Amino acid sequence: FPEGIKRGTAAFQALENAARKTGSTTEFTASQSAEALNFLAMAGFSAENSIAALPGVVDLATASALDLGTATDIASDSLGAFNLMTKDSQQLGRNLQRVNDVIAKTATSANTSVTDLFESIKDGGPVATTAGASLETFAALAGTLANAGIKGSRAGTTLKNTFLSIAAPSNSAAKILKRLGVQTQDADGNMLDIVDTLDSLNKSLDGLGTAERSAILEGIFGKIPIAGVNVLLAAGTDQLNEYRRA
Repeated sequence: FPEGIKRGTAAFQALENAARKTGSTTEFTASQSAEALNFLAMAGFSAENSIAALPGVVDLATASALDLGTATDIASDSLGAFNLMTKDSQQLGRNLQRVNDVIAKTATSANTSVTDLFESIKDGGPVATTAGASLETFAALAGTLANAGIKGSRAGTTLKNTFLSIAAPSNSAAKILKRLGVQTQDADGNMLDIVDTLDSLNKSLDGLGTAERSAILEGIFGKIPIAGVNVLLAAGTDQLNEYRRA
């Protein structure tokens, strides 16, 4: 169990009971469950929060055919990436269930795995969160990219650069967006929903030749995320919104 929690204390007994219960009611052993609790503690979870989180990571491990330790790392790190960590044990349990459900749904509905999706989250999740995007929005974009063969860290880098280019465009990119009539921020300076922004950009490019279109996109986003941006533009608002709702 986590360092600093001594045998015989109430916290130790609660952790032991949780590990034994998981060991007797799931395909994972009590020892594997104890290891998962230790991983959660190393990620900053209290004993109470670790116990609240354990059923969720067990569900993720089962749904994705991962070992419990790997699922725990993915779940806890994803909470941090999307700024969903909290000291409220009940809310943390709900947040973790949300993370687990979205990750599992995306992995089973797109051409990606949980581990590939986690690589995308590590590279792109924090930037998307800072830009105001939800976990569900990021997952819909990552799943769409994965279906086009852009997955793992490549998808994460694509999304990171896409969000950065829209949230904080260079002077030249800002001029292009203004010329196209594409608004990226509200009156308070907050980034507008990226799906809506992509829809506005798509409409502004309608009717342009492929060379001119490519030059405009490169001027806004640079070379790195262009392939992924084209995939998202081709998917369209309806498909991205439907995926996000799902």
